[in-house]
Parts: sequence; C-alpha cells; structure tokens
Amino acid sequence: MSYSVAQVFVCLFMASVVEAQILLSTDGQARVRARYGYGFTVSWTPEFRDIQLLGPDGTKRWVKNVTIPEVDRVTIIDAAICPDGSVTLATSLLSSVKGIVAANLHLTADGKVERVVRTSPFAAMRLACTVSGKLWLVGRESVGEDFTEAADYDVIRRYDHMGKLEASGVRRSAFGSANVHPGADAFMVADGEDVMLISPAIGRIVSLSAKTLVISSGIVSKPEGCSFISGAAQVGPRIVLSCERMRSEDQQTRGKGLLAVLDRATGQLLRTVDWPEPVAVFGSDASQAVLYQKNPVRLVRAQVD
Repeated sequence: MSYSVAQVFVCLFMASVVEAQILLSTDGQARVRARYGYGFTVSWTPEFRDIQLLGPDGTKRWVKNVTIPEVDRVTIIDAAICPDGSVTLATSLLSSVKGIVAANLHLTADGKVERVVRTSPFAAMRLACTVSGKLWLVGRESVGEDFTEAADYDVIRRYDHMGKLEASGVRRSAFGSANVHPGADAFMVADGEDVMLISPAIGRIVSLSAKTLVISSGIVSKPEGCSFISGAAQVGPRIVLSCERMRSEDQQTRGKGLLAVLDRATGQLLRTVDWPEPVAVFGSDASQAVLYQKNPVRLVRAQVD
C-alpha cells in the first residue's frame, strides 16, 4: 500500500531541516556519495579526490584532498564516521612501487590522516563504526595479479579503534551464488555495538553482533516501482530505504522520491511514502531518518514511528 506525505504524518513526517554544504563535483552538480552518523555527515565527490565533514548544524568542519606519501592515487570506496567525529575510509591505493593495495585510512576529527591499515588481499566494500569505535567491514578477498575472487573466505571483519583485526566470520559460500557479492551496493549501519548489513543485491538483511557475529537474517522486500535502492538506514525497529523510481508516465509520481519502511526483524515491507522530490537516505539519528535533498541542497530529518 502506498501513502502520500499528507497521509503518513503519523508515521513518517518532516521533523527538521538542516542546510548542508555538500561537495560539488567538477561540473558543478551535487552528485556525491555520503554517510551520516553520530551527528556528522561525511561526503566525497565522484572523482574520489576530495572529502569533507559536516557538523550537526550542517556547516563545513573541514575539506581535505586525501594524499599518502609514495601513493600516486587514492580511491575512496566507502566511509564511516565514529562518535568522536573521526572518519575511516575504505580505500584502494595505487603506487608505482607496491601496485594496488587495499587499506583503511583513519582520519582524526580535524581531518588529518592518523593511520593507514593495509587489509589486502581483503578489500572493504562497506564499513560502519560502533559507539565504542569498533570498525566493521564487509568485503572481498582476492588472489593473484588479476584480483580473482578467492574460492571461499570470511566476508565480515571487525577491527578495534587502533586498527587491529579482532574477529572475522560469515563465509562467502553462505550467500550462495558467486556472481553476486553481499557487499555489492549494500549498506552497513551501526546500532550501538551491533551492526546490520542491508544487501539489496542478494535480498538479505544480516544482523551482526560482537558476541555471536551473526544473530539473524531477514529478506529485503524491494517496493514496487523501485528501480534502484539509493540509501538505507536502521531507525529503531524499522529500516528506511530510499529508491530511484522506475520511469513512469504517471503524473502523480513523476519527479517525486520514494521511501519504503520495512520491519527490521523480517525485512517485510510495511509501507511506502511518496516524497515531494527525489531524496536519498544518508543515515539515522535516534528515531529519525536523515535524508538528502538536492533542490535545494539540504539534509532533512524525518521522524519514523
């Protein structure tokens, strides 16, 4: 069942708006990748050169061009924000000496590169930081010079706040087909000390905890009219997804955003929401989903009940 914005004020409504200075790409368009966590927003351009951190009020804390000594190119794959405002980047580093190396870069709260942790042959695809600063990764392990995917390996890793590997688990073979990786176009979100992996590519939700590594899993229900899931966040007992709409001649939905609210435990679709304009879920804050709108560029917090 689909609801208009007016019909869902009791379950999903605009609570507050924060103007956000989101990074622009070189052609002036606000095409960014971004993550929200603990009141901060980290974003970077499609060219993967510059990265910035926004404070809780949406103002710019810092903008950095990430460089590493003896590294010719830094490609940012994903980013996670920790409670103290520090940022960890999952990256691919290219140098003439060592070739291509996968590494996590830890940036301090003022944007300085504090630590480089090599993870090769494991390369993180998505990551999340817990309230205690533990870093969870989902990624791919490769073999050989052509980076062929390993036959079987642990797709989940957990590091402490100093970059030391603490644990790994969940075998690649547990997800069936080798053609689709659970980390492809996935979303990894922290909830206290636990983490949830939302993987539309394989239609699964995997709950992870420090004690059992795997608690349970559910099925992601893709809403009707959704061609691509552009964002996801856990909000209490709910999961909120943002969707790129399929092309349609329907005048009522053309140019509007589409949000879906799922049950966290089962992944069952509870309702969909037509948003007045295209929107992407960046993260969550308590009982609110944090949304990104382009026109004008701003962050919107929406209450989820």
